[in-house]
Amino acid sequence: MNMISTHMKLEQEILRLEAMSKQGESYSDATGRYGWRNPVRRDTGPLLAAQVAAHDAYRILEIGTAHGLSALHLANGWATLEGRELHTIEMDDEVGLQAQRLFDGLGLPVKVHIGEAMGVIENQLQGRFDMVFLDAQKSHYGMQWNALVSFGLVGKGTLLLADNVIDRKVECTSLFQALNEQGISYQVIPTECGLLSAVVG
Repeated sequence: MNMISTHMKLEQEILRLEAMSKQGESYSDATGRYGWRNPVRRDTGPLLAAQVAAHDAYRILEIGTAHGLSALHLANGWATLEGRELHTIEMDDEVGLQAQRLFDGLGLPVKVHIGEAMGVIENQLQGRFDMVFLDAQKSHYGMQWNALVSFGLVGKGTLLLADNVIDRKVECTSLFQALNEQGISYQVIPTECGLLSAVVG
């Protein structure tokens, strides 16, 4: 499958997933306006693809697979599939398996790791990632980032993106603290939810 055809199929699936209900089992006022398992906002997805393209990210790690929408946006930033790989972590078995079937059906080099994020980071991941996208439990962002640093899974030049740093700012405090302690500067792109961007120096 050539990349033009691949991008067309990705766009079709992105539209399908974006049409899904924004309120489901995980919806509650306590967990956010849409709930943790629902997709990134429409103003965020294209930014993910643009960041992948701009940084020519070969190895990407996503924490928070859900139904696969953000992963599709990330993959949409690739100019080719050759040498590319995306690892994504999903806590829910059924949701993770469903997402894996979607990626396999599209012929994407995406591996869904099913399990709790910290356990996957510590036991299943190897090698350095060019890009990391955090979009699962917001209060765990700092802990997850510190673990990635400790295990050598990120390093100089790694791009970090983290969603919901405006609408869930208080919950993301641990990430801000971790980056400040490591001397990593960041910017917040004013999307609907707030997208943090930082490059490890």
